Amino acid sequence: MIKLKKQYFTMIEIIATLAVLAILFSAFAAAINSVYRANKTFISESKAVLVLDNVIERLKGRKNVSTEEIKRVLLNEFQRSDLGKGKQHLAAGVKRDGNLVISISRVKDKRLLAEVKL
Repeated sequence: MIKLKKQYFTMIEIIATLAVLAILFSAFAAAINSVYRANKTFISESKAVLVLDNVIERLKGRKNVSTEEIKRVLLNEFQRSDLGKGKQHLAAGVKRDGNLVISISRVKDKRLLAEVKL
């Protein structure tokens, strides 16, 4: 009579398999996290461009608009948007090289989200 030997996995094989799965999971989680951050940045940039576009639309057709008026319209549009709801973003109007530059940036890392030179 032939005895069949039962084959089991050794503890080393199980630990090695779990280690490989943990490495794959961490790589997958890192990839998902970077996609999430990129999406969040893209949404913020899109909203910032929309705010600046609204400022330009509101100023279109007006003649001799003062710097203070432009800054007021920018601040108004910024506060009405989702970006102006918290303290994570900053809208600014600055004179640079004789032109007024309006911009929206992220406060945390000072990343410029959108900028328009008028």
